Amino acid sequence: MDKLTPNDKSKLQNILQYYTEYRKTHYDDIIGIEIENKKRLEKQEEIDRQLQKIKNIKKTEQYVLLHDEKCDVNKQIMIYEDNIDEIRESYEDIYDDDTEEVTIIRDKLDKLYHIIETIEHKQLDVLRENGIDTELLENNNIRIQI
Repeated sequence: MDKLTPNDKSKLQNILQYYTEYRKTHYDDIIGIEIENKKRLEKQEEIDRQLQKIKNIKKTEQYVLLHDEKCDVNKQIMIYEDNIDEIRESYEDIYDDDTEEVTIIRDKLDKLYHIIETIEHKQLDVLRENGIDTELLENNNIRIQI
């Protein structure tokens, strides 16, 4: 076998360097893109599984009872808000909303809003207890409709 001359060695090094750079820019990028696509697909599949689990959990008795309770409280809120509107109409000439009646109703509304907030926390607890990863959904800007 012939010995390699320094010129041949230089040519081989250039070929090796060219191949290495080519591989880095083409092959590695393609593999990297495939890996990223696979990760993205797995993440989306997990999100889809979580959303399906939420649909199933919302059909459970515990969740339905909380939802019904929330609907009842919302009906009470609407009644009180209508009462405030009626009071305002009856005092057309008075520009101050802080009549005693309105203040009493607002206090009741504040309590009802607090009850709604408590129910929503309970609903989220039910979802979490049943394996829903609320943090995953929040991090992906998916709002859970409660």
